[in-house]
Amino acid sequence: MRIIDDPEFSSALGRGMLFAVLSSSLGLLSGLGLAHLMYRGFRGLNTFRVILCLPLAIPPIAIGSMWKLLVSPSIGPVSYYMGKIGIAYDITMNAQQAFATTLLIDLWHWLPFSSLVLLSGLVAIPRDILEAADIDGASGWHKWRKVILPMIVSQCLIVILIRFMDSFRIFDEVYMLTAGGPGSATRYLSLYLYNLILRSWDIGYGLALSTVFFFIVEWTCFALFRVIGKR
Repeated sequence: MRIIDDPEFSSALGRGMLFAVLSSSLGLLSGLGLAHLMYRGFRGLNTFRVILCLPLAIPPIAIGSMWKLLVSPSIGPVSYYMGKIGIAYDITMNAQQAFATTLLIDLWHWLPFSSLVLLSGLVAIPRDILEAADIDGASGWHKWRKVILPMIVSQCLIVILIRFMDSFRIFDEVYMLTAGGPGSATRYLSLYLYNLILRSWDIGYGLALSTVFFFIVEWTCFALFRVIGKR
């Protein structure tokens, strides 16, 4: 079969899976940290929540355009200040930097969603359970590992499920920022399908790969739904 013998498809699939796994797992960890910070509370929390949610109001295509200006090697402030500390930052030439930048953008864009979902789980934990853990002398780490995490595991799985689906099919931000480059460093499966169908006009093969793409996402989501259902 052509799909099996297509090294570009295998590469794009593996790259997209790696991106989705890293984005969903790092998004969960950073969301937990931010949710815990908001749960404990601090001065100006309401204002912070409003500012936190602003990235969710920005369309993905605008996110890509905005970050393209920020990290541009010629006019971008990120490249300028990275150069000031001795780091040559150029996503048009460095594949690792390009991959890491797209990952960072995706994490920044959807961090509000992850943190607010996890915050809802933290708020729902009965206070008497946490007070009982404090009375028993549980340390902060043991309280998180033995009490808090088991009680918000459903919210964690929901975050992983939705973030995996979103990050696996990412297109707009990456297309505007790198268009899949440099080389094929950020050519995830969605960009590979775009080039295949709308640029090479290999519509039949592209539709076949799109079907495979759909079933990969469906099977992954089905497995996570089963886990959530058991919880």
